[in-house]
Amino acid sequence: REARESARRYEEWRSTPAGRRMQAQRDELPSCKSKAELLKAIAASCEPGGGKGKKAGARAPQVTIVQGETGCGKTTQVGQFIMDADMESRIVVTQPRRVAAASVAQRVADERGERIGEGTVGFRVRGESKAHPQRCRLLFCTLGVFIRRLVLGQGGSLLGPDLCTHLVVDEVHERTCEVDFLLTLLKLRLSEFRHLRVILMSATMDVVALGRMFVGAPVVQIPGRTFPVQEVYLDDVRK
Repeated sequence: REARESARRYEEWRSTPAGRRMQAQRDELPSCKSKAELLKAIAASCEPGGGKGKKAGARAPQVTIVQGETGCGKTTQVGQFIMDADMESRIVVTQPRRVAAASVAQRVADERGERIGEGTVGFRVRGESKAHPQRCRLLFCTLGVFIRRLVLGQGGSLLGPDLCTHLVVDEVHERTCEVDFLLTLLKLRLSEFRHLRVILMSATMDVVALGRMFVGAPVVQIPGRTFPVQEVYLDDVRK
């Protein structure tokens, strides 16, 4: 019921002048042009047989790899694509830094006409949390916060279908200790959570290496976009 109400509020906001302007801005992002391909890849990772062309009895990898160039909009849009396709889903998006987790969550909330922490979008970082206990469907948090809850023995409940159906790991290319720990954990234990879908995202990650780690994982490549650049020399400024 709460999910349907959230969807209704969002559709009402989209029909307002502010909502239409925001949607027009989102539609210009390269990631929006890859929305159908991305959702199809995630859906394929849910298939019992691992998707078309897989051996009979083979398990789906549960993982989708997204390589998107800087500025394509993957960080703000991928979670929304999943949520809009299924308002019952529970998405957790990890970010390497506190500022990124909070600022991205704020931007996504603005794109949906919400106040951060009062609707479907929230964030959780060390020492601060703004996430509605019932309405939140898209939670941004730091890797540290996410891993800490796993290490403290909350992994079963944290990765349960009631709290997390999709885990989006952003900036995988950074390969910090936290990123490597989480990737190893997913490699070893992901099969225990058959409902969970994992999306690994980055602009410059080694797709081949990740493909070897998560065999059969589909790869979605999102192009970036260029912006006009004007060269202005100091002598011109002085004039």
